[in-house]
Amino acid sequence: MPCYDLHSHTYYSDGEMSPLELVTTAVQAGTTHLAITDHDNFDAYLSLQNEDLPEGFTLIPGAEFSTHWFGYEIHVLGLWLDPENDTLKQGVAAQKERRQIRAENIDIKLSELGIIGALADLKIQYPYSLLTRAHFAKWLLDKNYCTHFQQAFDKYLGQDKPAYTGITWPEIEEVINWIHAAGGKAVLAHPLRYPLKTKRIRELIKYFKKVGGDGIEVVTASINLQQMQMLATICDTLDLKASCGADFHGKHMPWIKMGNLLELPKKCKPIWEE
Repeated sequence: MPCYDLHSHTYYSDGEMSPLELVTTAVQAGTTHLAITDHDNFDAYLSLQNEDLPEGFTLIPGAEFSTHWFGYEIHVLGLWLDPENDTLKQGVAAQKERRQIRAENIDIKLSELGIIGALADLKIQYPYSLLTRAHFAKWLLDKNYCTHFQQAFDKYLGQDKPAYTGITWPEIEEVINWIHAAGGKAVLAHPLRYPLKTKRIRELIKYFKKVGGDGIEVVTASINLQQMQMLATICDTLDLKASCGADFHGKHMPWIKMGNLLELPKKCKPIWEE
């Protein structure tokens, strides 16, 4: 029986594992169809094209894009993408530049706090990675500037904290256009993880549908049955497809595990049915 996990990360963004290690972990968890959705790049997927993947296993090209919606950073997954599409490549290049500038600015702000050498260390430590705030959080933890991963955000990297650096992300509609130009499906990632009340979440999902979004993540590793049913009902009402993905990163996020995802409710139309 097919088992889909359409949201995961490698060390090419803020995950811990190599692409092949991630595939091995997915197979061991019973996954038959895996999307690697690193932030704003396809390097992991491309690195696996000449590897021998397990028989009966399907690797899906994807990426997770940061977007802007009324002052909130909203994540959109692109699935079944053509990494060679020119429109998409231009969008990815712009996202990478935004992230590079943010990493440099975070390093400057940490230096002003007397915390020296973060970016230089990270470039050596993570030579493949498109650096994210999670990398700085892990570095701060390793250097004993905090006692646990989340504290790095609460103390330094979160919004309104001293080393926070914002990015002007593209609008949701622009990113959906990149995804569609590359032949992919656009999925709103983890809708309940944003700091929004229920009414505002519904407004976000309605807007996502209005500007061309194809589906939403109904099942994630951290969702409960009641939350899943609420999202399934919204999907059904708005005629959106449903997706599922653990959003697996590795051991530094032990609360998110590969596999053991809840089944999509029967009234949902899976994003993969076409």
